[in-house]
Amino acid sequence: MTNVTGVLHILIGTYELLNFRNLSGQASRRGLDIHFPRYLFQHELDRQDFQGILLALLKQVPLQVDIPALMQHWVYFYERSIGCVGVLKDWLIRAVAAALHDGADSLTLERLHEHTLSLAQCERMAIEATEGEQKLCYMESRREHLWHLLQMGMTSTSVPGGIVNLSPGVKSTVAPVYSSATSKSTRKKRSEPEMVQTDTPNPETMAGSPEPKKKQTRKKKEAPVAVTETMQDSQETTQDDFALRISALQS
Repeated sequence: MTNVTGVLHILIGTYELLNFRNLSGQASRRGLDIHFPRYLFQHELDRQDFQGILLALLKQVPLQVDIPALMQHWVYFYERSIGCVGVLKDWLIRAVAAALHDGADSLTLERLHEHTLSLAQCERMAIEATEGEQKLCYMESRREHLWHLLQMGMTSTSVPGGIVNLSPGVKSTVAPVYSSATSKSTRKKRSEPEMVQTDTPNPETMAGSPEPKKKQTRKKKEAPVAVTETMQDSQETTQDDFALRISALQS
């Protein structure tokens, strides 16, 4: 429609507008979401901003207002407005209008409590707000469903390191996992031959190890030979001496 008319169409509404956005793939790819979120109580900065907005609105009230006393009940204002500034403003306008109609000259906490939304109304608004926020926020289960549609065959536990992490509160950075994996593999490759070298015996050491045993056996064999030679020499000397003595006696 924008291509035909040349007019940019802007749709403003609650989270129910998200269902209209995803009626078709063409509408999804041609649309751009601009979210105006409410103030979240779990965020400290949002709590401070909400108190500042409440203070600014109370200062605009054309009646006598005990601002320090009302500011002590800022949690009550957050509860009955679920953190939405528009709900808070409408609440204050109803209370001020009723006070002016009754001829009151001040705005009290009792007057505000008379014109606040009921707990059932606040509960219903809170449910719709959280559901809409979940539609806009990233969820891991929806990402796995997209991977299944694309037949990527991955789960949240088997995501490659090169894929950007889009989880809430995590910086979208790509971790160089592949380089670290290669370094680990090279370390393993270096350590494997070292293990082989230490565990497997060296052929040179195997060939040289029996040599000391041979030397010991040679020494043991040579020792009796030396003894026999000395014994033979001694026997020959004794025989020669005996023959000399016999010849001397005969002469």
